[in-house]
Amino acid sequence: MYPSQTVLTAQTALNKAIVQVAKSYASRLDQQSAEHVQATLDMLSHGNRCSRLMLILATKLQRVAPEDEFEPDAMAFGAFYHDIGKCCVPVKLLLAPRRLSTQEYEIVKAHTNYGREIAEVAVSLLPRPHQGLTCLHAMAACHHERWDGTGYPNRLIGDAIPFPARVMAILDTYDAVRSSRAYKAGLSHSLACEEIEAGMGRAYDPDIARCFLSSTRFFVHLLPELASRPF
Repeated sequence: MYPSQTVLTAQTALNKAIVQVAKSYASRLDQQSAEHVQATLDMLSHGNRCSRLMLILATKLQRVAPEDEFEPDAMAFGAFYHDIGKCCVPVKLLLAPRRLSTQEYEIVKAHTNYGREIAEVAVSLLPRPHQGLTCLHAMAACHHERWDGTGYPNRLIGDAIPFPARVMAILDTYDAVRSSRAYKAGLSHSLACEEIEAGMGRAYDPDIARCFLSSTRFFVHLLPELASRPF
C-alpha cells in the first residue's frame, strides 16, 4: 500500500512551512534567541529530510515484509520528529563548532530520554492510539540503539530494538553523513552508503540495511538541498 496522497501532501506542506517560518524569524531576533531558532531549524530540517526518505523506504519495506504493521505515513510522521528531544538539550552544545567532551556528549545523548517522554505525554493527551505517535515513541527513544547492543540509552540488542527505530537509525546516519554541521562538512551519497554498508550487522539491522542499499537510486535526487554534495 502506498501512502495516501492527501496525507503525503499535508505532511510535506507542514514540513516546508515549519522550516520556512523558523528561518524567516531567525533574522529578526537577538543572538541568543536566534541560536535557539537555528537549533530548532537544524532539527526540523533534518527531520524533514528523514521523513521524505522514510516514505520511500517504509513503502518498500511494507512490500517485502508485510508482517510489519506500521503504515509508511506513520513512519514518516515519526521520522520527522524523531529528534524532538533535542528541544531539551542546551543550544550551545547542539551548535558547538567542535567535538564535544565526554561529559557534554552525555548531556546530548539524553535527548533520547527527553524524546521518549515528549512522545508519552502526547500519547496521553489523545483519546485513542495514534500510529504516528507510536512510531515516534519508538524512534525518539531508540534510534541510537545499535544492532550489536552497544548503542544507547538501553543497549538493546537485535530484534529487541523496535522496528521503527531500526529503520530510523539507518536514515538518521545517512542524512547526518550527507549534511553539513557547525563542526563538519557534508559528505557524498556514496560515502554515506558505504558507512551504512560497513555497519550492517553491527550498528544496523542487516535486512533493513540491505533493503535501504537496494533503494538508494531513489534517494540521490530526493534531497535537492544536498545536491551540491558530490555523488
